[in-house]
Amino acid sequence: MQESLACKNVLSPAQGKIEEMKKQRRALIGQLRDQINRDDITKTLIGHLGADKELFIDEQMRPHREIADIIHKNLNAQNNILQ
Repeated sequence: MQESLACKNVLSPAQGKIEEMKKQRRALIGQLRDQINRDDITKTLIGHLGADKELFIDEQMRPHREIADIIHKNLNAQNNILQ
């Protein structure tokens, strides 16, 4: 019984932190989605049909990399908490 209570006391703060991180991640993903939707690259893509598409996508994602990096850090931190 006491072991169960001790586990609950240890897990409860971690669970709260994970929920907080999920909430933050949902907000960040929403921001990233909005930024990408506003940054419509359709016309630019048509103009680069013969170009290296991987390089083109990398260049187009550059302005969004900061928020994507934050999302990756959030996921890594959550993984560390779970371990």
